[in-house]
Amino acid sequence: MPHVASIIPGGATIRVGGRIIADCLALIQRLRDFIERCYIPDVLAVASAYSAYYNIGAGPGNYLAFGVFHEDAAGTTKLLPSGVLTGGVYSALDQNRITEDVGCSWFSSASGKHPLTGDTTPAPDKAGAYSWIKAPRYDGRVMEVGPLARVLIAYQRGTNLALTAQVDALLQATGRTLPELNSVMGRHAARAIETKVIADRCQQWIEQLTADAIAFTPFTVPSSCQGIGLTEAARGALGHWMQVSGGLISRYQCVVPTTWNASPRDDRGQPGAMEQALVGTPVANSAAPVETVRVVRSFDPCLSCAVH
Repeated sequence: MPHVASIIPGGATIRVGGRIIADCLALIQRLRDFIERCYIPDVLAVASAYSAYYNIGAGPGNYLAFGVFHEDAAGTTKLLPSGVLTGGVYSALDQNRITEDVGCSWFSSASGKHPLTGDTTPAPDKAGAYSWIKAPRYDGRVMEVGPLARVLIAYQRGTNLALTAQVDALLQATGRTLPELNSVMGRHAARAIETKVIADRCQQWIEQLTADAIAFTPFTVPSSCQGIGLTEAARGALGHWMQVSGGLISRYQCVVPTTWNASPRDDRGQPGAMEQALVGTPVANSAAPVETVRVVRSFDPCLSCAVH
């Protein structure tokens, strides 16, 4: 899900010609072939060879997704839907319930603020802090975001039949249950499943393109406003909150996927999702703790993105 340079507010900087459409179709067909013949079989082979990793790396069991890929002009229906799972129970997303704690972060700004009103004031000598990452929470709960969150929320919603079929096929092929996906291996399996679902849908989207259609809608920047942008990056839920004053950005806060997953403890002492996943991980050789590395990498973290 890259943000390529040709995409700007209002559309894209180039018109899509017939040659581009043909090239995209050829590329997506090659990609789908690789996913079906190599990627998914490899994931199944690894799941069989390293089956113990279904029992390692369990996160908080709470999941959040902003949803991505509009299926209608209004954006009310998405290929991968938004939502929240807490204790296996689905609820609709309410972004107003998002806050960020800084009790264990190197910031002196107020804790527990919604991103739209939050500040980021560095305090590198703050006692008791150990991270440049804030601790985002939803209703005060630790949430995991990313492919596993998207797949489980979509599966619970039941609105994407192709994804549901892929999850059921995976569970049948591996002899695993849905709760066991809360693990290192489950995250890799979920990533493979959504890769196939997205690639298949991409071909259908490309086939819907009209050559040389208008690709950009002009816009003006208001002198004063506030805006919220919620979507999914490959690593998980991505939120941007901004305020404009006098035609210029006066406040900008973002909460990226790894901010959720790699957060430190919050003001109530709750460890972040990745911290919880590391607890209890068996390590055969403390000098080379490859098991912990596998837990961390299952989240596909980007710490340079996560720091504020």
